Amino acid sequence: MVEDEEEDILPPTRVPPEIVPLQIEDNDIIIVYDLETTTARCQKPEIMQIGASTTDKKYTFDQYILPVGPVGYFGEKVTGLSKNKEGKLINKKGEVLPTVDLKEGVSGFLSFLQKVKENEKGNIVLVAHNGNTFDNKHLIRAFIQTDSMKQAGKLVAGFSDSFPLMKDKYPERKGKGKPGHKVGGLYEFLVGKKFEAHNAAEDVRAVCEILMAAKVKPSDFSPYSSSLQSASEKVKFNEATSDNRETLEPLIDLDILKKGMVNKFAEAGLNYDELLSVCCERGPGELTALIRERVTRTSRIVDRVVEYYEKISEGANQRIYWIASYE
Repeated sequence: MVEDEEEDILPPTRVPPEIVPLQIEDNDIIIVYDLETTTARCQKPEIMQIGASTTDKKYTFDQYILPVGPVGYFGEKVTGLSKNKEGKLINKKGEVLPTVDLKEGVSGFLSFLQKVKENEKGNIVLVAHNGNTFDNKHLIRAFIQTDSMKQAGKLVAGFSDSFPLMKDKYPERKGKGKPGHKVGGLYEFLVGKKFEAHNAAEDVRAVCEILMAAKVKPSDFSPYSSSLQSASEKVKFNEATSDNRETLEPLIDLDILKKGMVNKFAEAGLNYDELLSVCCERGPGELTALIRERVTRTSRIVDRVVEYYEKISEGANQRIYWIASYE
């Protein structure tokens, strides 16, 4: 029994999940979508708008969502959306926009996907421009927050990204001084018109027209795709890593570890309290072995971390002894 309790002290080993690509067929359904969010520099922006459309624009969706927190300076600068004094979402013109909360917004989006699936054949693949970097993780987080992952799993096969596809299709636009592969530049290049929008519905319309002009087939998205399951596992892993990293920031402030090394500790599934528990309950030797096994064998780094936790654990054990004696 004691051995089982000791084993529980060691945090479980974490392995980064592998992204499983989709084998997208040309009869599958590509739904282009886009999100507008609050301050993009925040760790966890809130969704303010979901726009979506099939590439032929036969089915479309557009919904504004009222964020719980502030829009933020950069969120307003990028999207043109903000909150008025009454806390309602407004556009650049100061017009109040019709909004719902996140749960209702996600529910509406899933109902839209259900309608498409009922009327068309093939698996649904959600595509966003730069989606693998930004949109996909925030949509997955919204599914998780609203307890909608199970329903989403019945409707969505996975995700893909039009940005790397366009980079590979038009490599001559890549490089310093070149026009690049942003939506505005591609729209002007392929459609022949100017485009400057940061409205989810308008961005979706533009991407659909770009894909049509470039004669992109659904199967072309396969190399840039991921299943919904593997993409969601990656989001969960990254969020757990982020939470771990936040707890370890004191080690950066005290110049014990650099940011890059803290990231390695966090990715290995280690946080501040777990390291302290191992040191307090299993001893410095066990902590040394844990760090060498999961993070780094560089003695200088290992020694600095273990020395720090030895000092902290001595104080922690003294407090525990004092409390036990007092009781």
